[in-house]
Amino acid sequence: MTQRDAPVTPRSEQIRLDQNIPTTSKSDSSGHDGKTTKTPQEKAQRPDLCTQEDWAKYLCCSRGFHQDKAIQLGTRAPLTEAKVLDGARALDNLIRVKGHSESEVLAVLGWSIEDPFWSANLRSIKALLKISSSNGDLKFVNVLTAMKRDFERKAMREGV
Repeated sequence: MTQRDAPVTPRSEQIRLDQNIPTTSKSDSSGHDGKTTKTPQEKAQRPDLCTQEDWAKYLCCSRGFHQDKAIQLGTRAPLTEAKVLDGARALDNLIRVKGHSESEVLAVLGWSIEDPFWSANLRSIKALLKISSSNGDLKFVNVLTAMKRDFERKAMREGV
């Protein structure tokens, strides 16, 4: 197993799925936000083709990643249940729809928390699905490329 293939597991593996996280809502005093939004029950549903087992893993990983971000960045990346759910959906999309391996996605998440640039600039898992304005690639691809370059530089320094 190469260093690139080695899974990097965020602290999310230690996080309970039923942990209470504050929810935030941007709505007026009548409770209507002027947009068509899903109810919390609808948002919490797993994607149709995602297995219950995979959904539980994605929720756990998303919660752990976003907890780390909330600790690391404070009010610039507050922890909300909506962010955890969006992150789990993004993980499902990256793995099941986009075809990236689970170990590759986990490695990118773990590395991004430690990298000086990406730790400050990647505030949610959902952001990995956005298209970069600089090169037109998914941000996930940009982070993955940066991670591979970093591993290559470290390997060259170590003479491996």
